[in-house]
Amino acid sequence: MQTDELLETLGYGGSSNFIQGGDLENAPGYSHIFRRARGEKSCRLVGVYTLRKRTESGKDDGVPLVYVCDAESREHADLIHRRVWNQNVVPFLVVRTPQIVRLYSGFRYDQGDGKDTASPDVGVLDALIEFNEVAVKLRAFHAESVDDGTLWREWGAKVTPGTRVDWKLLGNLEALDGSLQEDGLTRITSHALIGKYVYLRYLRDRGILSDRKFAEWGIDPESIFSRNASKDALKDLLERISGWLNGSVFPLPLEGNGAPEPYHVRRVAGIFQGDDPSGQLHLDFESYDFSYIPIETISVIYEQFLHSTGKGREAGAYYTPIPLVNYMLEELNDRRRLKVGMKVFDPACGSGAFLVQCYRWLVECELAKAPNHHLPPVRLRSLLEEHIFGMDDDEDACRVAQLSLTLTLLDYIDPPDLQENPDFRIPPIMDSHIFKGNFFRFPPAWVSSMNGAKFDWIVGNPPWKDLSKDRLEEREEPALQWMVEHRKDCPTGGNQLAEAFAWKVAELAPERGVIGLVLPAMTLFKDESRHFRKMFLRRLDVWCVVNFANLAEVLFAGRARKPAAVFFYSPWTGGEERSPESPILTFAPLVANQEANRPVTSRAREENVEHRRQCERNSGDPLEQSGERRAPALENRHVGFGKGSTPDRLP
Repeated sequence: MQTDELLETLGYGGSSNFIQGGDLENAPGYSHIFRRARGEKSCRLVGVYTLRKRTESGKDDGVPLVYVCDAESREHADLIHRRVWNQNVVPFLVVRTPQIVRLYSGFRYDQGDGKDTASPDVGVLDALIEFNEVAVKLRAFHAESVDDGTLWREWGAKVTPGTRVDWKLLGNLEALDGSLQEDGLTRITSHALIGKYVYLRYLRDRGILSDRKFAEWGIDPESIFSRNASKDALKDLLERISGWLNGSVFPLPLEGNGAPEPYHVRRVAGIFQGDDPSGQLHLDFESYDFSYIPIETISVIYEQFLHSTGKGREAGAYYTPIPLVNYMLEELNDRRRLKVGMKVFDPACGSGAFLVQCYRWLVECELAKAPNHHLPPVRLRSLLEEHIFGMDDDEDACRVAQLSLTLTLLDYIDPPDLQENPDFRIPPIMDSHIFKGNFFRFPPAWVSSMNGAKFDWIVGNPPWKDLSKDRLEEREEPALQWMVEHRKDCPTGGNQLAEAFAWKVAELAPERGVIGLVLPAMTLFKDESRHFRKMFLRRLDVWCVVNFANLAEVLFAGRARKPAAVFFYSPWTGGEERSPESPILTFAPLVANQEANRPVTSRAREENVEHRRQCERNSGDPLEQSGERRAPALENRHVGFGKGSTPDRLP
């Protein structure tokens, strides 16, 4: 069976939901991932079956459901499986070899025992599908079955969040962190050392830290990436990288009190290379390939590390899953298409998820128009410098955002070690595009530096916290003071910080500017926010509100469970006040309408609570409340995310 025959048998050949060839370049949220998977020496991606929608801007986009790849052998197919799992974007993988077809879970991988048999525990769902059996054994993967939900009814139980690369890697890092702390390191130093090695492994696997770069600096790679790693060599390398890439992340003191000992460095380096010098901690780091793990996933892992220190929870900061980010950008793009010349701002940027994706959208749009789909480094730099801005009051978060944007830029340069562009310099992002500061302290430094510029797109997930005078941190004082001063014209419910952000960011948007913010869903319902709703909906041009409260247990894949909503709006320019009769499009996806999220047994709730408890034992996050969950909704696709046919008005 040839590849075209396989596609016809699955009904993909004539389906508009199956994208292949040049069309893989037209999905701004995923083009960079598909591109990496297409190469002959990569995953040999043939095409992707997606859930697609035609946007108002005319741009086709979709969420990946099934990869179809070609392989030379069973061993090659298993290697492709490992790489696809590291990409962390697609729940199912179908691989054709010259002899058979193999079916894998894209969200589960383990090296296993090497036996050529189906083993759900290692992510092999069907190891030996003869060509004449494809129509029967893969009937649930036929285009019609995917579209009508049969796929999820029959195979959805194989898609679990806890086996995805980000969950597994985060669990391994947490285990390593606990081991280092037991061995005498402080939490801060342990996190810094681990964070550094995540960073270094990424640079190394991506080819940014190439052999010729090490040779230029006179550093032996074995002195960094092996059980024989040297603390002195690590110090030398970090100093060189900091100067070369204009900054670093997770400051790591290598001298003085609290500094790691040489054996700490050797142990972490050995584990990251897949073995443990002490032989006491068995973590499967050989499964990870940082050349395939998306930068966005690395950023989320960093943000979770920050959150596990307690700072994130105390500040009301919660990470934003990339599918939710992409969904919000699509909605903003429908309203006002993002293009060159427009400025993007995130007022609480965290690890930079929104900014990275906005930057990618700009780059991908320019690549589509560029000869040979290639942009010179100076153009990549200008797209970042002229369009992307953010701030946060946490310095570590700012450094993660800086790192994420820098790595995203390098991701588009070939070769990424810049040896063929010796005069090119990474832009100094900190204090020019990413600002450490308090959004409510006026005038903030970034306003002065940009001469009070307005931002065409404002998007983000501000902190969710009710401020109280009795439990007020110093950094929260400016926000509470602003709320008190504006309680009549910009009221908030219970001094909710996110609602204050929603008001204040509107000051930075021009007449045609668009805003998308994630807010607590209770803002839509609680009595304390009644005045906020009344004033906000009249004084601003709110065109859409999405209530994700029904997906509280799945939206953030178990890492957080507070009900969320997203407000899309612009400054009101139609007079003093918007009419209360003006329609606002609202919709609220239901778990019951999504095959991938509906519990299929009476034990589903109990099983998922235990799964969450296990994850929290790794992360230290207390179990707030249990709930039904089988597979993450947005982490897989936008099932049930269509807008209602009839606009509704908010009460």
